Amino acid sequence: MFIVGIFILITLPMYIHTRFFAKDDSQQRLIEFINSSERKVVEGKISNFTRGHKGKTSFESFDVDSIHFEYYDNAISEFSHFGGNHSNVFHDGLNVRIIYANGEANNEILKLEIEK
Repeated sequence: MFIVGIFILITLPMYIHTRFFAKDDSQQRLIEFINSSERKVVEGKISNFTRGHKGKTSFESFDVDSIHFEYYDNAISEFSHFGGNHSNVFHDGLNVRIIYANGEANNEILKLEIEK
């Protein structure tokens, strides 16, 4: 019971601060970035689609109009099941439109649209 009391004593002020005083503007910043001139857009067919492993981590990579994209399954598998080993949505010849930014190591996908 003592440990539970200490836990509540420590976490309750952090929860109150985060819930009522800390401003989370990440969604607004992302929307502004997507609408800014800093973002890039590429449209076309996926080519050179590859699934592989680097150590214990699985990844997928592909090109759209000579722009290379690569992402790790572990980073997105619980967020969304559009990639990784969970489906066969991505394949060579699929028409896509990708809004992206240059990341530190790879191009970072901000929004991906698949043609119906």
